Amino acid sequence: PKSEPAGAKLGSTWLYVSDNGGRTFQAGPELSSSGGFFGGPLASPKPGVVLVADASSNSRDLLASWDYGHHWVTVYRGTLFYLGFTNPTQGVALVQSSPTRSTLIMTSDGGHDWAAVTFSAA
Repeated sequence: PKSEPAGAKLGSTWLYVSDNGGRTFQAGPELSSSGGFFGGPLASPKPGVVLVADASSNSRDLLASWDYGHHWVTVYRGTLFYLGFTNPTQGVALVQSSPTRSTLIMTSDGGHDWAAVTFSAA
């Protein structure tokens, strides 16, 4: 298609970025040239920051980039099925702990560190 980045090969995965609230998008960095892909929960708490579940891993680990997708790091290992941010630093995610149990995890530093939230009966 016309929106394909110059030099893109069949099966490659690219990150598209917008600097105008999603009205238009430009091709960013290539994420995978070998058919790997990202999918599932995705969030961007502020410009240049992207968190996404790695759909090429069996556990859908949470990956983060703080430079518009040029470099990625695993910030949480587990099967995420929800991810959201309430502001640029505070976010929550739901992780499937077992077939019948989920865990709420939370970050207060923009996605760098995640910890399980413990609830207690009042």
